[in-house]
Amino acid sequence: MFEDAQTQVWNAAALSADAVSTNGYDLGADAVSGATRRDPSIGEPLCAVLTVGTAAKVSGTTETYEFQVIQADDGALTTNVEILAKYPFSNAQAAALLTAGAIIVLPVPPHSVTRRYIGLQFDGSNTPTITVTAWFTLQSMTQATRNYGTLIQVL
Repeated sequence: MFEDAQTQVWNAAALSADAVSTNGYDLGADAVSGATRRDPSIGEPLCAVLTVGTAAKVSGTTETYEFQVIQADDGALTTNVEILAKYPFSNAQAAALLTAGAIIVLPVPPHSVTRRYIGLQFDGSNTPTITVTAWFTLQSMTQATRNYGTLIQVL
C-alpha cells in the first residue's frame, strides 16, 4: 500500500456524526482562469482508500455508515460541494467489513472531477462511531491481500 501525505484527507479521525474530511486534496488551478488544471479521474483509475483504526460500532441494528467522495471549490470542502460517489454500509455490512485493520477502496468515477478540491464526507445515523485514516491514490497503488488457513499471503 502506498500513501502520500499530500493526498491524505483524514488522519486517525474519530467519526461519530456527519463530517467532512479534515483536508481537501488540492488539484491546483490555472494561473489565468483559476479553473482546475487537471481531472485526476481521467486515465488511470483514482480512488480514496480508507483504513479502519477502530472498528465501526454495531451495538444495535440501526447504525448506518456512508462514505462519500466529494468535490468543492474550497479547501474546507464547504463551497459548491458536489457528491461524486456514495458508498453506504448497512449495520450488517459495517459489522463484517468495517473492522479494525480493514482497508476499504472507494473508486472515484471516471471523468467526474470538475472542481479544484476533492475530499471525503461521512454520513452516519443512529450514533455511529469509527476511526479512519483516508487518502487519495491510484487504484493500482492499492493492494488487496487475503490470508488463507495456511497463513500464506496471496497478493
